[in-house]
Amino acid sequence: MPIESNIWKFYVIEGLKGFWFILPIIVLYLQHFNINYTGIGILDFIFAAVIIIFEIPTGAIADILGRKPSMFLGFAVSAIAMLWIGFSTTITGFLIGYALWAVGDAFQSGASDALLYDTLRDLRKQKSYLKIKGRLKLVSTATLLIGLFIGPILFVADVRFPYFAYGISLFLASLFFLVMKEPKMRKSGDSIKTYYVQIKKSMRYAMAHKFIKWLVFFSIITAIPMFILNTFLLQPHLVDIGFNVATFSIIFPLIYGLASLISAFAYKIEEKVGEKNSFFLITIAQGIMFLLLWLTRVPVILIVIILLYVNRDFKEMIINNYINHNVKSSQRATILSIQSFIANIGFLVTSITVGVMIDFITVQNMFLALGLFTLVLGIPYFFRMYRSKS
Repeated sequence: MPIESNIWKFYVIEGLKGFWFILPIIVLYLQHFNINYTGIGILDFIFAAVIIIFEIPTGAIADILGRKPSMFLGFAVSAIAMLWIGFSTTITGFLIGYALWAVGDAFQSGASDALLYDTLRDLRKQKSYLKIKGRLKLVSTATLLIGLFIGPILFVADVRFPYFAYGISLFLASLFFLVMKEPKMRKSGDSIKTYYVQIKKSMRYAMAHKFIKWLVFFSIITAIPMFILNTFLLQPHLVDIGFNVATFSIIFPLIYGLASLISAFAYKIEEKVGEKNSFFLITIAQGIMFLLLWLTRVPVILIVIILLYVNRDFKEMIINNYINHNVKSSQRATILSIQSFIANIGFLVTSITVGVMIDFITVQNMFLALGLFTLVLGIPYFFRMYRSKS
């Protein structure tokens, strides 16, 4: 089984994972069972809390035992979570499902990028990482469009069908990791002490490396507003500005499809504008676009929503690229997990607070807060890095 075969398997996995049947209807599904925004906040609080507990240990396990078993477990547990949520009717059932979902995500986080990058390293093609990621994004975009179109249709037929369909898709994806070849990597044992040492060593490295530390916290500052948009605001806002649920089969493929398609060429954009200008544009664009959402309540604002998702996907791809280029193989998955771990602390803090806030204030006013959050924190943090580089 040549390691070159890992590449086409990644394409298949990305395609199966891309069938996000549940994405356009998550809030609607929970509201169908009388879960309010506070309840949604509690569910996301549990999701973030579980990831915080499991994120770094699962990253260390991936670095020590291998990426293959980590990714298989991640996808398999996520598949079980989808089926569990699909059968649930109460907040207790949803809490269990979200906890399982978080465990699955924790096993995947960091290990996926590390497995791809180390495969390319063994092939001596690591400089092609961002290009391959772009092509994988194109594949997932194709199935994403299908999943986002079918999801609302399945929801209308039976509210549970999107979760059942996505669970089956994730389970099929998990099987492809069983037939992958593990790239060469330095293993240091499999004891509990080894896990602890790996985590401690990688944490020290990330915090001592100025650029890596900056990337981790920059990603969090820009990720929190998009997390809130995704988790709470997008679906009700679309209804508020004049779209009905039936149109979601068109709107969501349009939003995510165009965003993924454009951001798939992140490597070309980054090559043109450079590192510094890329991060500056990401910050300014996100802040201004949230303010535009606050000021405007007409259907044409859908253009701004699409641009927000383009901006998000571009940011995620170049941050992962810079981290991979600045971290050695033996610590790569752990440090990527540390990044996700810290981000989820931010999500944990905001989840319940934002859920309660939306139950008392309008969705519209949250856009003002998110725009100010991005600009007030993001711009000074940007200059903290690049003023010293000038």
